[in-house]
Amino acid sequence: PHVATFSRRIKRKTEEIAGEVGYVTTICFTCFLIRCVMMCLNAFDKAADLDVLSHPILNFFYYLLVEIVPSAMVLFILRKLPPKRGITQYHPIH
Repeated sequence: PHVATFSRRIKRKTEEIAGEVGYVTTICFTCFLIRCVMMCLNAFDKAADLDVLSHPILNFFYYLLVEIVPSAMVLFILRKLPPKRGITQYHPIH
């Protein structure tokens, strides 16, 4: 009975972590895809200029969409990951 309970807990935790990794992967893929499409448009169409320094609001929304929001979402999703385990006991060499 103890092994089955332990196995269920490990399976549940593995599924939870796999779901979080899936969310992060989706967010990163979408972010890079948007940037890729925008860069391609910028490369082939001179009218689609991404450097909108004359419009700081448009510049803000572009970087907010493709960099800040995805980064914040990744940090929010991964906030629950356990911290790295340090060395619990130090044994000096004699």
